[in-house]
Amino acid sequence: MSWMVILIVSGTLLLTISQFGGRLSARNALVWWAVSAFLVLSLILPGALEPLAKALGIELVSNLVMASLIFFLFLQTLEMSVENTSANRKMRIFVSKIAAKGFDVGGRWKFNRWKALIVLPCYNEEENLLSLIPKLENIKSEHGIEYCFVNDGSTDSSEMILNKQCPDNYVSHEINIGVSGVLMTGFNIAKNNGYDFVVQCDSDGQHPLGDVTKMINFAQSNKVDLTIGSRFRDVRVLKANRKSTTAMRIFGIGLIRFSLGLFGLFSTVKDPTSGFRVYSRKAIGVLANCMPDEYPEPESLALMAVHQLKVAEISVSMNPRVAGVSSITATKKIRYMVKVFSSLVGLRLRSTF
Repeated sequence: MSWMVILIVSGTLLLTISQFGGRLSARNALVWWAVSAFLVLSLILPGALEPLAKALGIELVSNLVMASLIFFLFLQTLEMSVENTSANRKMRIFVSKIAAKGFDVGGRWKFNRWKALIVLPCYNEEENLLSLIPKLENIKSEHGIEYCFVNDGSTDSSEMILNKQCPDNYVSHEINIGVSGVLMTGFNIAKNNGYDFVVQCDSDGQHPLGDVTKMINFAQSNKVDLTIGSRFRDVRVLKANRKSTTAMRIFGIGLIRFSLGLFGLFSTVKDPTSGFRVYSRKAIGVLANCMPDEYPEPESLALMAVHQLKVAEISVSMNPRVAGVSSITATKKIRYMVKVFSSLVGLRLRSTF
């Protein structure tokens, strides 16, 4: 080994160590010191590592060093991913709790048979809001069902429209934290104000608001903790619903249903990605404590099964999107399917062992 190589490696290690307490966390210093010592030893006295290499069935010391560095980098990458996930979850919890405090029912509204809240994720839906808000107002006046838009960091005029058209019926996130964060905000509002049910409904006009009372009645009568408005439950409306569903999405739904079979839900749920849902207080309590990341619909079903809560579907006919763009773009669909499949397999393994 030439002295030039030794100098280059040593200089690199010194430069790395100089960043402890700066760009690098000093809490990992012990690991980095050990790796540095291992590298220096392999450069200066490679023969000292031969017994270890032979014990592990590795012929060359250089192969041992390479394998050790790859393993170290893998562990560092894994640790960074864990830290990023934890930080993102803490951020979502913080943003959701702050936003939820902005919605307080107080004594302004009266409720009929049940106290229910419709939660609508809103991200750049300016073209749909003006037609959607009057429908929600009708449900509010006729059935005593309150609604709340959660403006998830929209960059268009959505918040301005909400502030003008329904100032008491929306809250805002200062940054975009996704559907999972929006639901968490809705659940926090429900817990703060004692709601019996939370209805998840999109702001794009695809979900039939006229079926909200039917779904809540079904959930209450059958003591269902998570009721799904399904596009594929009834063969009679299947063809109509397929007009608003792409072939890629149908394939993804099949893959997700297969994964949910690990939880005994394959035959129970035909439309696991539907975002038209009714959550009971029990479901809200479970999901508020372990909300899935990003798109929570399929994973929340598995969590219901793990916690032995009741899941059921009711057939609905979805409307085609009139304006705006879906949050799941074409480039995200494959990643979405792989992510959901991996999450479900991981949850099954964790809950089993």
